[in-house]
Amino acid sequence: MNIETLRFGRVNIDPESILSFDEGILGFEQLKRYAIILCDATEPIQWLQAVDDPSVSLPIINPFLIKQDYELDVDDAELHSIGTPTVDEILVVNVMVLPERIQDSTINLSAPILINMTTRQGRQIVMEYAQKDSIRYPAFAALAAYYHEKEQTDAGTDAKD
Repeated sequence: MNIETLRFGRVNIDPESILSFDEGILGFEQLKRYAIILCDATEPIQWLQAVDDPSVSLPIINPFLIKQDYELDVDDAELHSIGTPTVDEILVVNVMVLPERIQDSTINLSAPILINMTTRQGRQIVMEYAQKDSIRYPAFAALAAYYHEKEQTDAGTDAKD
Protein backbone atom coordinates (compact mmCIF):
# COMPACT_ATOMS: atom_id res chain seq x y z
CA MET A 1 0.00 0.00 0.00
CA ASN A 2 1.39 3.40 -0.94
CA ILE A 3 0.76 6.47 1.18
CA GLU A 4 1.67 10.05 0.44
CA THR A 5 3.71 11.91 3.04
CA LEU A 6 4.95 15.45 3.13
CA ARG A 7 8.24 14.51 4.78
CA PHE A 8 9.14 11.30 2.90
CA GLY A 9 7.17 11.52 -0.34
CA ARG A 10 5.40 8.36 -1.45
CA VAL A 11 6.05 5.50 0.97
CA ASN A 12 5.14 1.86 0.56
CA ILE A 13 3.83 0.35 3.78
CA ASP A 14 2.46 -3.06 4.59
CA PRO A 15 -1.28 -2.69 5.33
CA GLU A 16 -0.78 -5.23 8.14
CA SER A 17 1.61 -2.80 9.88
CA ILE A 18 -0.93 0.03 10.23
CA LEU A 19 -1.46 1.02 13.85
CA SER A 20 -4.91 1.94 15.16
CA PHE A 21 -5.34 4.68 17.76
CA ASP A 22 -9.00 4.70 18.79
CA GLU A 23 -8.54 8.01 20.63
CA GLY A 24 -5.99 9.49 18.22
CA ILE A 25 -2.85 11.26 19.42
CA LEU A 26 -2.85 14.45 21.49
CA GLY A 27 -3.54 17.32 19.11
CA PHE A 28 -4.52 14.91 16.33
CA GLU A 29 -7.53 13.17 17.86
CA GLN A 30 -9.29 12.93 14.48
CA LEU A 31 -6.49 10.81 12.99
CA LYS A 32 -6.77 7.14 13.95
CA ARG A 33 -4.37 5.28 11.62
CA TYR A 34 -0.58 5.55 11.68
CA ALA A 35 2.49 3.79 10.39
CA ILE A 36 5.97 3.83 11.87
CA ILE A 37 8.51 4.95 9.31
CA LEU A 38 12.13 4.11 9.90
CA CYS A 39 14.62 6.57 8.50
CA ASP A 40 18.33 5.70 8.49
CA ALA A 41 19.26 9.39 8.47
CA THR A 42 17.47 10.08 11.77
CA GLU A 43 17.89 6.71 13.54
CA PRO A 44 17.18 6.15 16.48
CA ILE A 45 14.45 8.72 15.86
CA GLN A 46 11.58 7.14 13.97
CA TRP A 47 8.44 8.74 12.57
CA LEU A 48 4.80 8.15 13.42
CA GLN A 49 3.17 8.98 10.10
CA ALA A 50 -0.58 9.54 9.86
CA VAL A 51 -1.90 7.33 7.08
CA ASP A 52 -4.79 9.68 6.30
CA ASP A 53 -2.98 13.04 6.46
CA PRO A 54 0.31 13.45 4.57
CA SER A 55 1.29 16.49 6.66
CA VAL A 56 1.27 14.73 10.06
CA SER A 57 4.55 13.02 10.84
CA LEU A 58 5.67 12.95 14.47
CA PRO A 59 9.26 12.18 15.49
CA ILE A 60 9.27 9.41 18.09
CA ILE A 61 11.97 7.68 20.08
CA ASN A 62 12.47 5.00 22.69
CA PRO A 63 12.42 7.09 25.90
CA PHE A 64 14.93 4.81 27.63
CA LEU A 65 17.60 5.99 25.16
CA ILE A 66 17.12 9.53 26.46
CA LYS A 67 16.47 8.82 30.14
CA GLN A 68 17.61 5.38 31.27
CA ASP A 69 15.69 5.57 34.56
CA TYR A 70 12.43 6.60 32.87
CA GLU A 71 9.40 5.20 34.68
CA LEU A 72 5.97 4.50 33.26
CA ASP A 73 2.82 4.90 35.31
CA VAL A 74 0.24 2.88 33.38
CA ASP A 75 -2.90 1.37 34.86
CA ASP A 76 -4.62 -1.84 33.83
CA ALA A 77 -7.46 -0.02 32.05
CA GLU A 78 -4.97 1.76 29.78
CA LEU A 79 -3.25 -1.52 28.94
CA HIS A 80 -6.61 -3.23 28.42
CA SER A 81 -7.56 -0.54 25.89
CA ILE A 82 -4.79 -1.83 23.59
CA GLY A 83 -5.43 -5.52 24.16
CA THR A 84 -3.53 -6.14 27.43
CA PRO A 85 -0.12 -6.79 25.87
CA THR A 86 2.67 -8.70 27.55
CA VAL A 87 5.99 -6.96 28.15
CA ASP A 88 7.36 -8.57 24.97
CA GLU A 89 4.47 -7.29 22.85
CA ILE A 90 4.54 -3.65 23.91
CA LEU A 91 6.46 -0.84 22.27
CA VAL A 92 6.89 2.37 24.22
CA VAL A 93 7.82 5.55 22.36
CA ASN A 94 7.57 9.24 23.11
CA VAL A 95 7.12 12.22 20.85
CA MET A 96 10.09 14.51 20.32
CA VAL A 97 10.36 18.14 19.32
CA LEU A 98 13.11 18.68 16.76
CA PRO A 99 13.61 22.43 16.34
CA GLU A 100 15.90 24.05 13.82
CA ARG A 101 18.66 24.11 16.44
CA ILE A 102 19.06 20.40 17.18
CA GLN A 103 20.72 21.29 20.50
CA ASP A 104 17.27 22.43 21.66
CA SER A 105 15.56 19.09 20.93
CA THR A 106 13.28 17.74 23.64
CA ILE A 107 11.16 14.70 24.41
CA ASN A 108 7.75 14.65 26.06
CA LEU A 109 8.21 12.12 28.87
CA SER A 110 4.80 12.80 30.38
CA ALA A 111 2.75 11.39 27.48
CA PRO A 112 4.17 8.08 26.26
CA ILE A 113 2.66 6.19 23.35
CA LEU A 114 2.02 2.52 24.05
CA ILE A 115 1.71 0.16 21.08
CA ASN A 116 0.64 -3.45 21.24
CA MET A 117 2.74 -4.86 18.40
CA THR A 118 0.59 -8.00 18.18
CA THR A 119 -2.82 -6.32 17.82
CA ARG A 120 -1.40 -3.11 16.27
CA GLN A 121 -3.43 -1.01 18.71
CA GLY A 122 -1.92 2.11 20.21
CA ARG A 123 -2.76 4.66 22.82
CA GLN A 124 -1.10 7.79 24.10
CA ILE A 125 -1.44 8.23 27.82
CA VAL A 126 -0.87 11.26 30.00
CA MET A 127 0.80 10.32 33.22
CA GLU A 128 -0.63 12.12 36.22
CA TYR A 129 2.60 12.38 38.18
CA ALA A 130 4.45 14.11 35.36
CA GLN A 131 6.64 16.96 36.45
CA LYS A 132 6.68 20.24 34.57
CA ASP A 133 10.16 19.59 33.13
CA SER A 134 9.15 16.16 31.80
CA ILE A 135 7.02 17.72 29.05
CA ARG A 136 10.08 19.28 27.41
CA TYR A 137 12.87 17.09 28.73
CA PRO A 138 16.22 17.94 27.04
CA ALA A 139 17.24 15.20 24.59
CA PHE A 140 20.35 16.50 22.82
CA ALA A 141 23.02 15.26 25.25
CA ALA A 142 21.61 11.73 25.24
CA LEU A 143 21.30 11.74 21.44
CA ALA A 144 24.87 13.00 21.08
CA ALA A 145 26.09 10.21 23.39
CA TYR A 146 24.09 7.65 21.39
CA TYR A 147 25.59 8.81 18.08
CA HIS A 148 29.09 8.91 19.58
CA GLU A 149 28.75 5.34 20.86
CA LYS A 150 27.32 4.19 17.52
CA GLU A 151 30.21 5.86 15.70
CA GLN A 152 32.70 4.06 17.95
CA THR A 153 30.93 0.72 17.46
CA ASP A 154 30.77 1.21 13.68
CA ALA A 155 34.46 2.16 13.59
CA GLY A 156 35.31 -1.01 15.51
CA THR A 157 33.22 -3.11 13.13
CA ASP A 158 34.87 -1.48 10.10
CA ALA A 159 38.33 -2.18 11.53
CA LYS A 160 37.48 -5.89 11.82
CA ASP A 161 36.28 -6.12 8.20
